[in-house]
Amino acid sequence: MPQSTQRDNNNTKSVIIIGGGTSGLCAAYTLKKHGIRAILLEAGDRVGGRLGGDRVDGFLLDEGADFFTASHDVALRLCEELGLPLVRSMMKLGWYKSGRFFTTTPEQTLAGVISDLPALWNLGLISPRAIRASMKMSRTIKNRPEHLSFASNSMVAEIDEEESANDYMKRIGVPEDVRLALRGLLEMTMGELDEMSAAFALTFIAQIMMKTDELYVPEEGIGSLTHALADACGADIRVSSPVKRVVIQNGGRNVPPDTLEGAARLAAYHSGLRGENRARVMVAERRHVRKPARARPGQVTIRKGKARTVVVDAVEPNWQEAGGSGFSAPE
Repeated sequence: MPQSTQRDNNNTKSVIIIGGGTSGLCAAYTLKKHGIRAILLEAGDRVGGRLGGDRVDGFLLDEGADFFTASHDVALRLCEELGLPLVRSMMKLGWYKSGRFFTTTPEQTLAGVISDLPALWNLGLISPRAIRASMKMSRTIKNRPEHLSFASNSMVAEIDEEESANDYMKRIGVPEDVRLALRGLLEMTMGELDEMSAAFALTFIAQIMMKTDELYVPEEGIGSLTHALADACGADIRVSSPVKRVVIQNGGRNVPPDTLEGAARLAAYHSGLRGENRARVMVAERRHVRKPARARPGQVTIRKGKARTVVVDAVEPNWQEAGGSGFSAPE
């Protein structure tokens, strides 16, 4: 969490949080519970991120996540604290292949498997090669129950290696048409297979696809958790507040290239450039930056010849790669 600590008029600590997604909202809520004022800045016109949701004409529309697993202990605790009753979520998957539409309900019952057989056959999910790969995957999941979890004490990081989810599926022999089907399912909710770790993909399958009777959702949808968190945080949420600049606190030492790129991505992602490829971000040492009198918020001048441009994709920064603890808040 990029943050900056300062003293306000009451001589109490104050924290600035960049980004009003789930992590930002939870951080602000937690700090407020500990008596620390947290000001949350969100570039968009509303908070929520992947837990966003809305009510339209009486219908509840979740715009990201669909449910929580039983191992999402932090999310379930938050729902309890905020008075959000949970109900079972029923999973039904839709598939489109070769001009035909199929539905499956991955319940761990004999009747459920039998009813899904025609669709699974047409999707190539029960071919001999697919079954062999599935057995290899199942053995891995069975042998790693303490690792493949979304819980706060999960040890998944211990097995999170360089291998991507896509490379793992190729290595164990998952047929190409099955990889294509799984790509649609996983990337719809979790991200690109080439960038997702094998450990994370296995956790998804272990906790969601293999435990469909342990999926939960707040009665009024996932988005209701976002609204409850925002209400609990109060007036210190500032939407439509794009980042103007990011400061790296490095004590005068040279800044590693990965940290510099991460800071540039952070600035671009939380600005009006979000989603753009090859966004141009200006970089300069802080001693060469000045804020003119009566300047607009975020407006600065840089001494001639002391700035350079970094070109990055304005996508969500990878904090581990970028050395996240080195960031402070925008001014």
